[in-house]
Amino acid sequence: MAEVPNRESVDSIIPLCSQIPSIKSSVHIKANSFKYLDYGLQFMCSALMPTEILVRFFVYEDGLGFIKDPKYDIPDQKFNIQIGFDQILDVRVNFNDFSYEYSTSLPIVIEAANENLIEVTLIEVRGKNLRILQQRVIKNNQMFELREIFNPPNDDMDERERFCVVCMSYARNTIIEPCCHVCLCERCANLMRTQVNRKCPMCRQEVTSFIKINFK
Repeated sequence: MAEVPNRESVDSIIPLCSQIPSIKSSVHIKANSFKYLDYGLQFMCSALMPTEILVRFFVYEDGLGFIKDPKYDIPDQKFNIQIGFDQILDVRVNFNDFSYEYSTSLPIVIEAANENLIEVTLIEVRGKNLRILQQRVIKNNQMFELREIFNPPNDDMDERERFCVVCMSYARNTIIEPCCHVCLCERCANLMRTQVNRKCPMCRQEVTSFIKINFK
């Protein structure tokens, strides 16, 4: 029979449901909108206020900012967009210049900045393949990672679909990490954290932590 850990050891294994701050975003680059084209790349951006988009090539991280890798001379490209949704931006660049086997710098970094915040998208280029490494938001000198979540409650769901998949009694309000499924209420998440084998009810992946979200 498996040994059940005591309360102290459980607390050291996995934290209580943590809460993350709510940030009202004024700009967002759609991660699934990136396309590799003959002349470069294309992506979509939505903005709630005038925003400057800066596309940078081969840069190093420097605190909350980036500095140019002197080994590469691909110039930055700047766009100014107004208020609007799903605005298409075309970046003209020769991907033949992206032979960076020995480079430790980031090949493409897109900074979307306005008076409210900065959103940063890090992109890897391998041949004709583009991969989003990470998206971040910087606000008030604090950095937050953007994560895609799966199956969050929404207005198109009926009332029962919004309930926790375990107890079917309380609203789903907890993200499971690392799979990012939203399928538990806070009560069931806190019960799950005391279990020896913690697996997501949706995909059966091992659970490392829980994040409580207040959905509106």
